[in-house]
Amino acid sequence: MTQTPEQLRREYIRALSLLDLAELRRLFAACLEPPAPAGAEEEKADWLPFDRNTRRKIQEARHSQLASSAAWLAAVDRLPHRLKLPPAMDAARLDRLRLIWDSQVAGLEEVYETLLIQAVNYGRTRRARPLLLVGPPGCGKSTVSQVYARMLGLPFYRISCPHLGNGGGLAGDRAVYTGSGMGALMEGVCSCGCGNPLFILDEIDKVSAESNSQNPSFSSVLLNLLDGFGHQFRDSFLGFEADLSHAVFCLVANDLEGLPPALVDRCLVIRFPAPSREQLTRILDRFTLPEACQNRPEVAFCPDAARLMVEQGWPAGLQSPRQYEALASQLCGAAELAALRQGHRVEIGPAQILGALRARRDLQPRALGFADRAG
Repeated sequence: MTQTPEQLRREYIRALSLLDLAELRRLFAACLEPPAPAGAEEEKADWLPFDRNTRRKIQEARHSQLASSAAWLAAVDRLPHRLKLPPAMDAARLDRLRLIWDSQVAGLEEVYETLLIQAVNYGRTRRARPLLLVGPPGCGKSTVSQVYARMLGLPFYRISCPHLGNGGGLAGDRAVYTGSGMGALMEGVCSCGCGNPLFILDEIDKVSAESNSQNPSFSSVLLNLLDGFGHQFRDSFLGFEADLSHAVFCLVANDLEGLPPALVDRCLVIRFPAPSREQLTRILDRFTLPEACQNRPEVAFCPDAARLMVEQGWPAGLQSPRQYEALASQLCGAAELAALRQGHRVEIGPAQILGALRARRDLQPRALGFADRAG
């Protein structure tokens, strides 16, 4: 007997409900990231054409015995010579982007619409306004920045800004110094294999603003890039210009304090609110708890674990997804140990959750040392 479309739909939904979250993600992986058509990236295979002076310098370096020349030549050989062309935006891709967002992010619909508009504009113009994601720790900024790269159809390269110190970390050091090399931007280009990755500049509010005679400040290098001079970016180690005008920049900060006003003005600022109790419950139920149990078939959370953890953990000061990740990891580790001892599957229920939260509240810092007297 032929089934009606409504019966087929119900059967399909019932079949999906039998799969866990990890299996669903594997099932839709090919659908969410379809392969690019053959030859699509060959249209922009001349991203970094070398001029006559650079070609002459390359030939001289190949015949040189100097270690500095060998290091410079190795860096030049790593450079890609193409741009990554984003996939065309159509109704089918919009559906895939919706699935990608829902599989990684809970809520934040206004943020999704803003990033979707950015992705549509980039597909048409190959330009995107720099983003500045601002919000408290654990509110989802890093996750959203990586999903943004998938929405654009570009690879991403994360740069931890506090580790760079000054502008030399972005633009490289002069090749005359021992141990010098390319800056983080050109390293990202090489790692991603294209001249237009998404650069995620994490914790930009904690970067040093100092400069010296050899290296400019971090913000001055970034301001030049965001001011429309990306096509003239010059890495100090390489010694020639590269066009980064098609690259996309996503800056991540906990707050705007300490950031130069000129830098903030050049970005589209997106503020992330701290997660509410309801959002935290959805995050735990959809992401945190299933990922904590991944590869642990002998451990499972009770059906109402997410709600119970937030109801009891919120008054105790647990108001960030990262804090609940640590709690879930602790509970899973204890449950796995119990399963090994008992020889059967263990479910993490209210008793275990309340016990872990009680232990967290009762745990007080104590001074290290020996007891004064034997008890």
